[in-house]
Amino acid sequence: MRNLENAPKIYVGTYGQCNGGSLFGKWFDLTNYTELKGFLQDCYEFHRNELDRS
Repeated sequence: MRNLENAPKIYVGTYGQCNGGSLFGKWFDLTNYTELKGFLQDCYEFHRNELDRS
């Protein structure tokens, strides 16, 4: 059984959400990823419904 208490995690939100006054985001457990590409894909999928305001 994994010790989840000490697992590295990162909270991911977006600049647009923050500027809009929301801290909406998600904690991602980094032990679920072996490559950056998979992590970035999951972040994109989580926030895919946001508008690109750039």
